[in-house]
Amino acid sequence: MIRFEQVGKTWRDGSAALEAVDGEVRRGEVVALCGPSGAGKSTLLRTVNRLVEVDRGRVVLDGTDVRRLRLDRLRRRVGFVFQSIDLFRHLSAVDNVALILRRAGGLSRGESRQRAELWLDRVGMADRAGSLPAALSGGQQQRVAIARAMCLDPEVLLLDEPTSALDPELVTGVRTLLRDLAARGTTMIVVTHEAGFARGVADRLWQVTNGRLVADRPAREAAA
Repeated sequence: MIRFEQVGKTWRDGSAALEAVDGEVRRGEVVALCGPSGAGKSTLLRTVNRLVEVDRGRVVLDGTDVRRLRLDRLRRRVGFVFQSIDLFRHLSAVDNVALILRRAGGLSRGESRQRAELWLDRVGMADRAGSLPAALSGGQQQRVAIARAMCLDPEVLLLDEPTSALDPELVTGVRTLLRDLAARGTTMIVVTHEAGFARGVADRLWQVTNGRLVADRPAREAAA
């Protein structure tokens, strides 16, 4: 479904972020990107929905180079959950989700709210639909962010360090939610530093070091 073909990226200062990355994520598969800070994991993730544009090689989604896809259509097909969560602080949980449905999905105010409530229910946040982000725990905010990313029914979900800002006791809830999404056939790429989290969610683990994909192995071997 997603292929990285000799993908390379060099920053303006001449430093290489990615070097000749080759790999494939199959439909319905969950791949965890692991490696040290600065290895290029988040950069590689962001090439899929063109938050980062590649300099060399190409990223292919269902047989088409992502650079040939209209950006708005690409980002409807590829949802993204940022490390910093980035909810609108002045909007309630349900309005954070509904806003995306109106702006990107073209739904009416009533339709968008109904669909937003459905997704909040799916992620276990129906009872906090009217809460502002400041009234939610980090784990609850992350669930709202995942609902917002999934509400347009994307084919792929990208997650950049979804548990990095969470207390350990909240990680289990996010892991369970991602397992549920995987069971529904959602294709996911997840950046994480946590081997246990990768092992609990992913099918495969890609080890990224110095901008290169140096290992591709079953995620159950993450602690090995």
